[in-house]
This record gives sequence, structure tokens and C-alpha cells, in this order.
Amino acid sequence: MKTFGAYLSDNKDCFEFVNFNEKPTAINFSLSEQNPEENIRILQLKITNKSDKDITINSLLIQEYVISDFNIKEVLENGWQQCSFSGYRKGIKPTKRKRLFLVRDQNPFSFKKEFGYLEGSMVNEWYTQLVGNNKSIAIGAITTKNQFTQIYLRQEGKDIRVRITCQLDGVILRPGRKISSEKIVIITGPKKESLETFAQLLKNENKIKNLAKPIKGLCCAYYAQGNKVDERYILDQLETIDRLPGKINLNFIQIDAGCCVWGDWLDTQKQFPSGMGFIVKEIKKRGIKAGIWIAPFVASPKSKLFNEHPDWFLKDDSGKHFEGRFTSPIDFLQFLSFRALDPTHPKVQERLIKVIKQFVEWGFELIKTDFTYSVCFSTNYHKKMTRAQALRKGFEVIRKAAGKKALIQNGITPLSPLVGILNFCRVGLDTVNPFVYPLPIFRNLVNNYMLSENLRNCITRQFLSGKIWLNDADCLVYKLNSGINEKLIKKHEKFSKNNNGTVWLGDNLSLLPWERLERAINTVGLSKSAIPAISVVIPAYNEEKTVSKTLDSLTLQNTILPFEVIFVDNNCTDKTTEIVNTYKNSLNLNLICEKNQGISNARNAGFSQSKAEIIASTDSDSAVPKKWVSSIMAAFWRKPETVGLVGNYIFESKGKIFNLAAKLSIIIGDYLHRFITKSFAFRGTNFAVRKIYWEKAGKFNQNKNALEDVDLSLRVGRLGKINYLPNLTVTTTYRRFHGRFIKQLKTRAKAYIYVLLNKNRDVEWEKIR
Repeated sequence: MKTFGAYLSDNKDCFEFVNFNEKPTAINFSLSEQNPEENIRILQLKITNKSDKDITINSLLIQEYVISDFNIKEVLENGWQQCSFSGYRKGIKPTKRKRLFLVRDQNPFSFKKEFGYLEGSMVNEWYTQLVGNNKSIAIGAITTKNQFTQIYLRQEGKDIRVRITCQLDGVILRPGRKISSEKIVIITGPKKESLETFAQLLKNENKIKNLAKPIKGLCCAYYAQGNKVDERYILDQLETIDRLPGKINLNFIQIDAGCCVWGDWLDTQKQFPSGMGFIVKEIKKRGIKAGIWIAPFVASPKSKLFNEHPDWFLKDDSGKHFEGRFTSPIDFLQFLSFRALDPTHPKVQERLIKVIKQFVEWGFELIKTDFTYSVCFSTNYHKKMTRAQALRKGFEVIRKAAGKKALIQNGITPLSPLVGILNFCRVGLDTVNPFVYPLPIFRNLVNNYMLSENLRNCITRQFLSGKIWLNDADCLVYKLNSGINEKLIKKHEKFSKNNNGTVWLGDNLSLLPWERLERAINTVGLSKSAIPAISVVIPAYNEEKTVSKTLDSLTLQNTILPFEVIFVDNNCTDKTTEIVNTYKNSLNLNLICEKNQGISNARNAGFSQSKAEIIASTDSDSAVPKKWVSSIMAAFWRKPETVGLVGNYIFESKGKIFNLAAKLSIIIGDYLHRFITKSFAFRGTNFAVRKIYWEKAGKFNQNKNALEDVDLSLRVGRLGKINYLPNLTVTTTYRRFHGRFIKQLKTRAKAYIYVLLNKNRDVEWEKIR
């Protein structure tokens, strides 16, 4: 038998369930049912107070019934808030009530019998799904503005008891007045399709038409350093962005918590002495929009707002202001504590309008709202309404004050009342807790757990994205001491990039090592119009046998950096240039011809064509490692004072004795050069230099036919520091020795002496490049 009715209350401790099947005399009721399709039922309960007395209603029971002969495989348990559990469980298990920690994550009324709690049940907020062998049943509210909806599930032997309620939170129904529940839909069908149908009905019922476009942003600075952000931090991010080799694809930079005392949202002078308007202009100079974080419905007990207007804040049933965090037993500590504003109070609404309009006037185009759940832990509002209505009323005030230009995003909040208001919706936990960074073992446990929970929620709630809002999987965090394991970071990257939602970075870009920064840039992307970050110059003379190996190694570079390859044909008479031309589709390739014979002429011609700040050099008989370009950029990024750098090289295998002798000659040569010059020598097959210092040093000496690279390094080394990267190793051929190892060593030694003495004398040097 299907039951429907209402939970009525005379006071906080006593309640009465009125079963509408028994046709009560004081209440007129109707349960409407629509069947737009064979597999879809839409229910709505409407009641009228026929008596001459007020009726206080806790909840409406839309329907209670038993499902038989359903072999359940898994069930979707969906929690109240964005950070509450949402995921599939193997079977129906009772939901445990949170008592000490994270009490905020559960609707406090959903565990009260006077509001319809089904003892021993799984408690689902807004929607759920039962998945069997051949079909699934999705149940949920497709209207959400007025009440929180619960779907209680309890296993009773082979049967499943379902109870669907909508909470009215003690709203008083006056004589002759009417009230309706939310519309509840029950959909049968395949697992994926039933949830997609639910989301589509939500969209249709709430008349959602134009969704915002996905955004990519940088959050400053909770995940980098907790609730601390100031003008200098933002400027550091902007200066880092300016240094990047190309235009990073960021739409927003959001100023996070920490710019003021909570509640006094416009008192930002201490942290931003030049003013918020100034910092917004600085952000916009880079072609990026500005966002601002706010906890609009709470304030610190030490805030001016609370101390000047205590009557604007919600109180508990004993008439006292309550602690609004509901996270842990130590929430009373001053740095954690806050109080909850009453969003139904006209003065609070006026204050909200003033704050939001000032944000918009400063130029902020994204408002991120956080910690809004506290208003749902009381019903003692200035104007009597449900908690869902009060929460939505506060957001409607924000939405109207922000106007059409500003976008709205949520933080910690119950989700269902905000359908049709939010542009972007956080649907999972915070990525990490930055306050555990200093605790090595603890941070690993906490932050890996948090990110795992976040991703599970995001995956489970993905069906809502693109229908009623765009989901937000929260910030990617790349810093080294976060404690997150690499597997989870990659999973977060993949999900964020592939699901058409928002993508946020959470790190201090100015402190990230290049390897991590490049990954962050890869997540949001660089503009295709970006100029090359590095130019790779390759001189060649008749290299048809080896040039493919060189160019193949460059096509395999593991980097998102835009780089160009400048190939210099130094009068080749074989098929070298024909081979090079076949790489024009796979490389950003510029093939030029230098008629003046000689390695110095060829290198100068290539360097002169460079569009990048950094020029890397290799030879056309060499193969560079996959991270060659990225490693060169990393070295210059870490030490901006670096003017040049040199890596290592090894020969292709020719036997142990030769390889050992060659390696020893390289080591000894490096040591002697360092001892004599106090610097490192460039190697034409593996070095890089800032273009400006190549020019200041006078370029390659065209009068030298040997060791022109070493000669250049002597002059560049006088202008700044040349660094050595021993692990940056290029593989090259041994043909320059060509069976005359001792003779070639003598020739190199002679040429080296001429370089040190700055003598322009030719040595016997084969024309092999």
C-alpha cells in the first residue's frame, strides 16, 4: 500500500503524523501524478488548511511504498552538501549520523522522526538511484526552490522500503492557505540514461537555457598557503605569468579568503593597500578577469559587522547566537569561529547588496560564495520560511546585485536550492587541507583521502554538469609538499581536462619548480598564438644519413612549450634538405640556407633567425632526450640570472674501450676548462644561451673553424653565469674521431689553446658539418 501524509508539530518535542489515506478532516489534500512517458512518474502533494487554526508542518510525506522482487546491485547515496558523500554503495546500508566532526555535511532535520526519518535507513538528499541487474530506478526532486527533499531507503528482507519527504521546517499553514511539495520524479530505465533523464527534467522544469562557458582560473591563495592573501601575492602571480613563454589560457584570477576579517568584506586596505580596484586593473592588463571569494552569510565574532549588528544574526532556540562552522569540537576557537547571518532580514539583504555591488564596481566578474550552509542550521528567521527558501533567498539577493556580467560559483553549501542560480558548482570536497602540509605522514593520509573523496563525488555527480550548471572539480594542486600521490594528481588532471567543466589551479605559480609549473600550464593550455619559448638551431652539411634521427628526437619532445626548429643548410649537396622538408608538418620548422661555408657562419645564421628569448643548439648527427626542451627551460626558469647552460653528451656505442676513452677525455677537458676559466664551456651539440647575451658577446667568431662554441662561451661567461646540467645528455656520433682518436685529441687540444689565446688560426678540421 502506498502511503502519503504530513508530519505536523505543536512544538519542538511533539509531533503527529497525519495519514492522508485516512482522509483527515482538518486538511484537504491532493496527490497529482503525471506520466509524460511510460517510464516516468511525476508526483506532487498539495494540501489546504480547512480548519480555523494554524497548522505547523515539519514535513510532507509524498509517498511511502515497498519495492519487491528487485535484485539490487548498487545504490547511489547522495548527501546534502557539495562536500557530503555522493557515490555508489554495494547494497542499502543505514547512514550514520555525524556527531562530532563534519556535522555540517548532514541535514540536521533528516535524522529526526518528527520530520519523517525512517529508522535504520539510508538517507538520501535530493535524489538517489537503485541499480539492479536489468534496470535502475532514479528518484529525485525536479523542483528544488522551496524544500529539502529526502529519499529514505531501508532493506526489509528481500523488499526495499522507500519513503520520500519534503521538509517544511515548521512552516505555519494559516487557515484557508495552500502549500505544495516539490515535484518528485520516479524514472525506470538503464543506469546512465535514468540519471540523464532526471537532469534533463531538472533543466526543463527550472527553465535553464544558457549556461556559462567553461572557465580556467587561478585561485589565490588557499591551497598555496591557507587563508592568507595580499597585494604582493597577487602581483607575484602576475609577474610570473608575465615571465611565461607564451600567453597562458587563464580566464580568471580569484582572490581567495584572507583579504579581510570575515564579515567586513570591504575593509581590505591592510592586505591591499593600493586598493581592490588597482589589483583588478593589474589582472585585467593581462587579459584576465578578476574573481573574489566571500562567505556572504557568516561573520567572525570579532568583526565590526557582528559587534555593530548582533540582531542581524541567527540564534538557536534558546535565544543565543550559535557557532556556525559545525566542523569539529574546537570550532569555538577564535580563528575558526563564526556566526550565521539571517538572509531573510531586510538589513542583511541591504548589506549584501552593498557588498556585492562594490565588488562589481571594482571590476570583479566572478563571485565565489562559501560557507553558506550555516543559515540552514536554524529556522529562527526574521521572516518565516523553510531553510531551503532562506538559503535561496540569500543567493537571489546576490544574483540580482551581481547583475548579468558577474558569474556565481559556490563553495560549501547545500546544493538543491541553488539550481538556476549558480553558473559553476563545486560538487566535491576541497582538494587538500593546506594546514597539514607541515606534517609529512599526516598530510599524506589526509590529502590523499580528501582528493579521492572529491573525485568520487565529481564522477558521481557529473551527469548534472552541462544541464543545470557546470561542475567544478576544485583546484589542481602541484606543489611538492602537498602529500598527494602522483596517481591521484593524474586522475584529477584527466577528469578536469576531459569533462567540460571549470579548471582551476591552486598553487603559488612563482614558487612552483618548472617541471610542476609546466604541468599546470599544460592543464589550462598556452595560447596557440604564443611566440616560441625556445629556438633550436641545427647547422648541417651533408647529413642525409643522420638528420632523421635528430629531427625525430625533436618530434618526441615531452613539453607543451612552443618551440621552433631552425635548420641551417650550409651548402648541402646530398638529400639532407629533402629529408628536412618532410618534417614541416610535425615540427615548427624553418629551413634556411647559409651560402658562406663554415660552422660559425651557419650557427650565426640560425641564431639570427630566432624569435625566442632562449636559443638551444644541437647538431644534425645527434639525438636529444624527450625532456630536452623542457629541461633547458627549467634551468633558465629556476635561475633567471643564468645567461647560458651546457649539458653532457655521449657517443653511440662503439665498444667499451672507445667509450671509456671518450668519456675520460670529456671529463678531463671539462675539468681543465673549469680550472683555467672558472666557467663551463659550450658544446655545440648540447648548449643553450639567452639570445641577448649571444648578441652582447659578439656572436660566433666567423674566423674560427674549430671550437667556435668554446670561444663563444668564454665571452658569454664574462657577462654572466653559465650553468652545467650533467644529467641533460645528448647522444651523438663518433665519426669526428673516425678511427683517429689520438690524432683528433691532439687537434682539439691545439684548437683549444688558440681559443684561450684568442688566436684566429685554422687547424686541420674535417668539413663534416
